[in-house]
Amino acid sequence: MIRLRRHLLPATPMRDRSRDKILDAAADLFAQHGFAGTSLEQVIADCGIGRDTLYRRFSSKLDLFEAVALRERERTNARFAAFVAAAHGTPLEQLEAAARWLLEVNLDPGLIAMKRIAFSEARVFGRAVQDAASPITDHLTALVRRLQQEGMFQAGDAAEIVGHIINSLILGPMMHAMLTPQAVDSAEARAAHFARVWPRIVRGLSC
Repeated sequence: MIRLRRHLLPATPMRDRSRDKILDAAADLFAQHGFAGTSLEQVIADCGIGRDTLYRRFSSKLDLFEAVALRERERTNARFAAFVAAAHGTPLEQLEAAARWLLEVNLDPGLIAMKRIAFSEARVFGRAVQDAASPITDHLTALVRRLQQEGMFQAGDAAEIVGHIINSLILGPMMHAMLTPQAVDSAEARAAHFARVWPRIVRGLSC
């Protein structure tokens, strides 16, 4: 009697759903309790999964947090790519819109929670979680170069100029949100901050 071997296709969609379920639960727990205050047992309990299911995918709590942070970064980059695809106007208008978008994203409560953990646990994570190539800053740098070529912005290192824009416009509100337990400032407050700071940046960079 010849027995036919069953060739089972890997259950990739199911594995992806399980992974996403784990990452969703871990993201919520990390945001609520921080890195030190979150255990893998809590994640397992929130997911309703077995220990083996989690440990087949993540070898440690650090591995799990890095996966959460990486997924958040990928989602942010994907959102920015969609934003760029729909962008229109002059290079200066596009730069202003991108800077406004970046301010809003960096004050998102979920992203603030991840940044708070990454900075407070820097000795645990090293630089891997915090440092990564960014298509967002690459796009901003390209816009600044176009403005320099058109004679609208002063000459200089475009990447350094983008760093100046981010530091001037975003760093202050972001650090405030990271260091205070209160909710992120209102949309009105963010709009007022942008309206106050952005014209100063443009005047400082203009030829």
